[in-house]
Amino acid sequence: MIKKPRSLRALAGILAPAALLVLGTSALAAAAKNGKADSAKIYLAVTHIAGGFNYTAGDGSDKVLGPVVVTYKLKPIATSKGKFKITVPKATLWVSNGTLSGTSSADLTVIDAKGDAKLTNGRFTLNKGTGGQKGHSEVGKFTGTGSITTGQYTFVTHGTYK
Repeated sequence: MIKKPRSLRALAGILAPAALLVLGTSALAAAAKNGKADSAKIYLAVTHIAGGFNYTAGDGSDKVLGPVVVTYKLKPIATSKGKFKITVPKATLWVSNGTLSGTSSADLTVIDAKGDAKLTNGRFTLNKGTGGQKGHSEVGKFTGTGSITTGQYTFVTHGTYK
């Protein structure tokens, strides 16, 4: 009779940590499935114009991915005051171990005759990964300020990296 309770305590002592390990792993898997909150600050500028497109590139720092480079191209817009819908059919985020590419859009409002502008309602979906980013994605929102005269912009992004 005395041996049985000891055996049960020993078995419980082995099973309890194993159960915690399994439950803990499930919790981590659920967190990874839901993604990580991410944010970045990115500085961009038009590097050149060719074939009727503005080619834009920039760099910045991302909370999850570290140093990043962004590239995209889009048709130039008029330089008058007003609000314009901007759509980037292919934007690429370059990181140390691969790329994420996808689409982006925002409302660009030219504030004054100097060309000062703000970006609102920005959204991006980067869902095609290469290299170490294969199988990963990031979806989020952004805002920004800049100038259609100089072609320089600063974006602040908030998203979820999976």
